[in-house]
Amino acid sequence: MTLDTYLKGGNDGVPGVKLLLCVKSIGVRRTVKLSGEGGERDLIAVMVFDHTGEYMITFWQDLIDSVREWQAGKTILLISNPGWIVDQRYHKGKIGIMRATMIDIDPEFPDADWLRRYAVSLTKKEAPVIKFPEGIWDIEASKYGVNRILFSLAEIDEW
Repeated sequence: MTLDTYLKGGNDGVPGVKLLLCVKSIGVRRTVKLSGEGGERDLIAVMVFDHTGEYMITFWQDLIDSVREWQAGKTILLISNPGWIVDQRYHKGKIGIMRATMIDIDPEFPDADWLRRYAVSLTKKEAPVIKFPEGIWDIEASKYGVNRILFSLAEIDEW
């Protein structure tokens, strides 16, 4: 199931849900104080995405050791049976990791390969190769001449 479909209602009573996601970024380890239970717990927020959207998932305590080895833009996650936690304070739900949730890291099958290639394509940026117009001014004179002229990017863009 795509991330967008899951967030827009695919979480509602659909058995056997699997989300194929790529890690976009990994936050820093934080320690938070729990108000109801007392005590402290460690967490790391991980931004994940697929071709339909992105989402931040929080990983707590024991899962943090696995998260440290993940690489942004390279690690693919197959999350089976993700949990849907309803947050009463904000009247919203969020994806959570439950006891029945299984996470396969870097699975090998065609859809995972496609998502891996898609993630790599997002990191590539096209370099603008704009040819400089010839005959406007003498390039050698501007480089090595007595009066070197400096232009702002706006002036060059205007030319």
